[in-house]
Amino acid sequence: MHFYFYFQFLLSLHVCLSQVRRPDAASVMPFAPATPPQPAKCANKSATAAPKNALRFRVPFMDMNIQNERNLLLIQERTKNQLFILHGNELYVLIVSRDEKRLSLIGLLAGGVRQSEPIGAEIIAWRKYLLLVIALEEYLEIYQLNAVLLAQNAEATKSGQVSRDTITNFEPIQQLTWNGRFRKLFLFNADAERVMLLTAVNYTKIQSKLRTYEWSNTFFATVEDLTIPAIHMMEVIGTGPIYLLSGRLIKHQGRTIIVVYEIDANDLHLRNRQTLTIPARTVHAYTFRGRNYLIGCASQQQKCNTYRMKRDEGQFTVFRQFNGKELTFERFVGGKHFLVGTHQRALNVYPNARMDCYASFSANESDVSEIMTHVSQQDESFVLLNYR
Repeated sequence: MHFYFYFQFLLSLHVCLSQVRRPDAASVMPFAPATPPQPAKCANKSATAAPKNALRFRVPFMDMNIQNERNLLLIQERTKNQLFILHGNELYVLIVSRDEKRLSLIGLLAGGVRQSEPIGAEIIAWRKYLLLVIALEEYLEIYQLNAVLLAQNAEATKSGQVSRDTITNFEPIQQLTWNGRFRKLFLFNADAERVMLLTAVNYTKIQSKLRTYEWSNTFFATVEDLTIPAIHMMEVIGTGPIYLLSGRLIKHQGRTIIVVYEIDANDLHLRNRQTLTIPARTVHAYTFRGRNYLIGCASQQQKCNTYRMKRDEGQFTVFRQFNGKELTFERFVGGKHFLVGTHQRALNVYPNARMDCYASFSANESDVSEIMTHVSQQDESFVLLNYR
């Protein structure tokens, strides 16, 4: 059966590090790629054949130029498809749809983030709240935000009824300290009702510390501490079971050793399930349409494997083989409807896990620093490109 996937919109989000006062005064303009979007290209297809899962971009859409004076982080709440921007201690909601494009201040954070710069942040919906975890230089701050109040603040800001001087201030409910240099922060659902927090810091040049927590209604309780080799890559993937992938780089060989941990559904401890060696310095792990995948390719490789996890065994096996140049990406993510990879200024979008078709374009700006996929409340699909 043939079907045609229509990629509706593209959002390019620019972050310019210049000195101004108000990020909510973002300038919006049409998006204009450096090269016209290319129609879908498929392996072993003639130019006249209608490709399966054909992709089309609808452009121009939007550029948002945000000028900021403090650290600025783009945060995604995946279960409810919400986007937020943290600018210092200011929290904004980012609305992206065909009918509305808006950045609204929804609250001020009254903890240490007022003076210290945020270096990481994650957010997740829990019952009638949003749990916001912010990484500072020496500790984490935890906020429990009333979702209804945030929505009311967003509408009030939109209509001009509140300002920075009158917006709600939120106090942190917990602080978690660490020893080491911050590397990674993950906040996710272990199951429908259980929320887990995972932090990773580099403890020494050759060791990293992992700590996991479980949300206990009003605070995060420690579950487990692990010492592992120094982290080169780390990712949390899966929809159930959940897996943690930790990778260390063997520099002189240009290889990455990946250890796959399964999060036990009963006690939330990490169980070692697999160790594999990927002949590349950059490895991407992602979940797409309920399956887990790995990509690790280098441009000089004649043959490069992609990997897919077996459902019943929880282990990765070779899925497909490509020329290394075809799948060399600095950044790669799996979305609801498609996969997205970037290499220098080029962006490729793939509609299926086989990655035998893609549509592409090149941007005017420098290399992409972050990519996200987003589905609006109207089920519109977007790619967010973050340039710093």
